[in-house]
Amino acid sequence: MNVHYEWVVEELDDHDDIIECHYWDTPSEAAKLRDELQAEGKRVDFGVCRRVGDNIDGEVDRQYAYLTVEGWPDAFEYGAAIPKYIRAQMDRIQSEVGA
Repeated sequence: MNVHYEWVVEELDDHDDIIECHYWDTPSEAAKLRDELQAEGKRVDFGVCRRVGDNIDGEVDRQYAYLTVEGWPDAFEYGAAIPKYIRAQMDRIQSEVGA
């Protein structure tokens, strides 16, 4: 099974329902879109998506970790560990853009 990580920006409505998801390979691209949407007055969530799968079984697991006012979580939402290189990117982008 392959593990792939993507940065995600989710546009939200007034009820916190997701209107649209945007996935990026780099945190800087995702942060730029997050900033643009927020400047337009839109509500957004910003995070990292972890996908596990292969060409035979397809996607078998998907978990998210979102940046909050408290910072990044210690693990993905269902307990998968955050690799050190992803954690370093998370910390760097948080210092650049804030929560």
